[in-house]
Amino acid sequence: MKKMLTPLLLSLLTALSCGGEPAGETQSAVVTTIGFAARNGEMAGELEVSDGIDLDGRMSDRTDIDSCRKSDFVAPDGRPGIDNQFTYLFETVEDMAEEGTIEGIIQGSINGGRLLLMIEVNDVEDWTNDDSVSVRVFNGVGTPNLASDGYIVPDQTFDIDPGSPINVGTGRIVDGVLETDPFEVELPMAFFNVFFDLRLVDAQVRANIGPEGVTDGVMGGAVTIDQILEIAAMADEMQEVQYGGLLMGVLPGMADMVRVDGRCTALSANLYFESRRAFLYPGDPPAAEPESE
Repeated sequence: MKKMLTPLLLSLLTALSCGGEPAGETQSAVVTTIGFAARNGEMAGELEVSDGIDLDGRMSDRTDIDSCRKSDFVAPDGRPGIDNQFTYLFETVEDMAEEGTIEGIIQGSINGGRLLLMIEVNDVEDWTNDDSVSVRVFNGVGTPNLASDGYIVPDQTFDIDPGSPINVGTGRIVDGVLETDPFEVELPMAFFNVFFDLRLVDAQVRANIGPEGVTDGVMGGAVTIDQILEIAAMADEMQEVQYGGLLMGVLPGMADMVRVDGRCTALSANLYFESRRAFLYPGDPPAAEPESE
């Protein structure tokens, strides 16, 4: 005769089967600086060096039809197959703008609290090696305090932006490096001197991580030509520098991803970032203190 389950064991099994609270630890981080990863001018043999992620899982060269004959890069740490055709677009736009303009706008938006990108890692049992964790990427709300180095002070508390999508992915930690499976990401960004929601198709995150959360890394994915042209059109309406006409001619020659009817319709792109530990308010944001008269 089978033994009856004890009430305690039965309650535990019921909680697990009903989707109770996730096991393991959770840690959040706020991005303190972010920018588009670009080739650095170095060579690794016959290949150029650029930070980024191998988004399509293969090493492509000018004979690879699936990548529309675009050669991959090599990461500074030696990882092959890095997909980052957006570097050529970034260089084109940077040449049309004043030096440092793009980075300055992005950093100013972060420090002013207009671009508070947050990365939360959940269900962590081991911060060095864990074969199953979940990741959330979303925008926060709050007014950050800055440290003497000009970046956001760690351990501040923010709210989740109710108007921002919460992007959820899965992944793993391997030797202290977070690696996610592809997932869709939409995040606030600044480019062409305009603010917009950047949509990354089949996005991946590769980041250094520890008990205090994500510290730095790269987020990559595919950005469609149509989206880039939409953003350029917005910029053209706001300023004297006109990007749309130029980009319509050069973008098809840069595309290496999302092949449709024999042509690539998107560019591989990577964002490098640094982040510091942060916290989230558990419920509604605290009421603002009344201004003193």
